[in-house]
This record gives sequence, structure tokens and C-alpha cells, in this order.
Amino acid sequence: MWITPVQIRTTPAQLKIDASDARAQYGFKPIPQLADENADTGVQAALEGTARRAEQGRALMSIENGGNPIADQAKASWRQQKQLGITFIPSHGSVKINYTMAQVELSHTPREQPPSIDISL
Repeated sequence: MWITPVQIRTTPAQLKIDASDARAQYGFKPIPQLADENADTGVQAALEGTARRAEQGRALMSIENGGNPIADQAKASWRQQKQLGITFIPSHGSVKINYTMAQVELSHTPREQPPSIDISL
């Protein structure tokens, strides 16, 4: 049997890279998510500040009991310096990679007769 030309059909390969988790770790988040997180952080900071001021007020009201609450509050107001370092390295597995291989289909149709070759000049 003789074979006709081969027909080739391909489905292209696909590479999908999802770096949304890595971007979120670096601070690039969707606006609604960022707004919710900032609102939660703000509420928590307000509650902590209110509790701290109430405690300081109680300490100042009972100054006659001894101690030095003014100096203690002044010392507590100094914040520790933040440690600097590389903070933009995403955690392991935060970038998801999905690869789908290409599909290749080959087909041919057998011929009944051999091809004819004309060698005439």
C-alpha cells in the first residue's frame, strides 16, 4: 500500500502561571481584599489604643498609691525599631504553575495505486 501525505493536527501547549498568592504576600492584593484587611487592622488598632489610654488614665488617677506612672508611661511609649531585611521573597509554593502538553494527531489515507513519476524531459 502506498501512503498519501500525512495530515497533522495539533492542539497548542498551555502554560498557566498563577502568582496571585505571591503578589498578595508582597502587598499587591485586589482592592476589596485590601480594603477589608485595612479596615480590620484599623478597628483592632483603635481598640488597642482605647484600652491603653484607659489603663494609663487609671494609673494616673491612682498616683497617690505610689510609683511613678508618668515616667513608666513615657518609657512605654518608645517603640522598638523594626528589623530591616528582604521581605519580598514569596513563600514556597505560592506561585502555582500548570502546564498542559500539546496534543499532536497524525493521520494518513492509504492509496490504491503507487504514485506516478514522469521522468520525461
